[in-house]
Amino acid sequence: MIVFAVLAGWTSTQAQAYITAAGVRLGPAIGLSVQQRIMDRTTLEMMVHHRNFLDQTTAGILIEKHMPLIFKSLNVYTGAGVQKTWYQAPEYTGDDPWGIQFVVGAELTLSRFNVSWDFKPVVTPAGDDPFFQGQSAISLRYALIKGKKKGLFAGDKGKQKQRQKAKRKRQRERQKRL
Repeated sequence: MIVFAVLAGWTSTQAQAYITAAGVRLGPAIGLSVQQRIMDRTTLEMMVHHRNFLDQTTAGILIEKHMPLIFKSLNVYTGAGVQKTWYQAPEYTGDDPWGIQFVVGAELTLSRFNVSWDFKPVVTPAGDDPFFQGQSAISLRYALIKGKKKGLFAGDKGKQKQRQKAKRKRQRERQKRL
């Protein structure tokens, strides 16, 4: 756990290598996933997926916080949001449920391709679905809009300013000695 915390805090570059990414979500349900960066290290993810064997369609939106591991293309994320499910089966007579969803996952972006794995538990306070359920899925996305390339440790203006200040201090000390 300590190693994970050190690696997660190693760099403070942006945690995603893309601004907008879209693709497929593959798990117990098959669907679409679109992620849009809205702030540094923060994305909105919109998902729509369908489970054939239950004849249900679910749409949801999550806000996710990304944390880099070693470099900005590899990160972990957590988040929460809401979802709504619709059953299309004619024999289904219950209420279409809505729920509060949570997510924890990891993702890797190479060039314009993004692959992620996540676990998404859902609490369903209304409707006929079980109160608590979860699913795990892999998403394969293409970065429609890439983030700017800044280098491995670039983008941390605080550290850059500290280095510049230390350099100026060393230069003043050298001048005093002369």
